[in-house]
Amino acid sequence: APDFARCSDMDAALRAALERGGVEAPRTPGGMERLIYRSLAVAFANSIKGLAAVTGAPARSVRVIGGGARSALLTPMVADATGIPVIAGPVEATAWGNLLSPVVAVHGGTGAEWQRRFRPAWAERRTEPKRSDEMKAALSQG
Repeated sequence: APDFARCSDMDAALRAALERGGVEAPRTPGGMERLIYRSLAVAFANSIKGLAAVTGAPARSVRVIGGGARSALLTPMVADATGIPVIAGPVEATAWGNLLSPVVAVHGGTGAEWQRRFRPAWAERRTEPKRSDEMKAALSQG
């Protein structure tokens, strides 16, 4: 959203946006984090639903990479919102991509082939959906 692109105080910008939307802002930083992650999880679910409608093929899992893969709060929320397992990792996805690009260029093959060779070195965590009451309520709100 444009309101967040160049703000100097993200907390104030978030609170103002919530107020404009008629939503009570959380009172604690942890509450704000939970609200943001819940919003991201619902966005994941809406995007996956849209992709399935376009392709005719439902997703079997969601992969969260980079810094979000570290979050013990985000990945269960995404699993609950989407109703499918989340595979978190690698955290170092950019570094792996930067490593694999020249490997493919020099040695040939595809990125997917080399990715399969290196995958055992990646730390991954699988989270199954539980469909919490909190997420059911968030999904019903859109």
